[in-house]
Amino acid sequence: PTRLVLEGVESPVSGVRLQKSYALSAERADTVEVKVSARNIRDTDVSWDLWFNTRTPGTTRIYVPVADKEDVRVQSFTDTDIGPLLPHIENGLFSFDRSPLTEGMNTRRGKAFVQPAAGWMAGFSGNQLFVIRFPHHDISRIHPAQGQVELYLDDQRDTQKSLLEMEVHAPYSTLASGEEMQATEWWTAMPYDGPATHAAHADFLCKVAAPQLSLAAACGESEVAPR
Repeated sequence: PTRLVLEGVESPVSGVRLQKSYALSAERADTVEVKVSARNIRDTDVSWDLWFNTRTPGTTRIYVPVADKEDVRVQSFTDTDIGPLLPHIENGLFSFDRSPLTEGMNTRRGKAFVQPAAGWMAGFSGNQLFVIRFPHHDISRIHPAQGQVELYLDDQRDTQKSLLEMEVHAPYSTLASGEEMQATEWWTAMPYDGPATHAAHADFLCKVAAPQLSLAAACGESEVAPR
């Protein structure tokens, strides 16, 4: 009654077989533990990483702890009616500036590759805070084309069509035949009744969410601009 397990099939494309589990936390009623394992089904080595991709409404205000502006790389997908993303780092938290779209622009679209300062990211949506926690890894263990955290944002003028993806990559690994690797996330939902401002969000993360969920680096003081 508290755990769902999904058994994957052997994939001739990826060369692995996945098993996923979703379990209600025994410690917190507001938390779900998500695990995935991958087993090499080939007779030869397979090199992959495991990643989670959690889709949320594009209006979600996202925050990721960062130690330095060099830990953020932004790729915008621009066109005549598509503007660049507006990255912002303040008080040690990476976020997107959600200023109104200018005339003739229908959306801002792109992806941010982030090396987090701690193993979590948080999204505020309406009267709810959604926190994803995960094991924090050194950047040397993450594939150079990826970030441990990746955020895809399609911030459309029609907010019903907007999308934010909260993605987490595990270490890039080489598996021998029959060998397995695993990755884990913890999802927590918390009520939030404050204003939808950066200052209020940062204050809530520092004073309320951090003590309850042990969110390291949630109370940063640096102010830097991303490259």
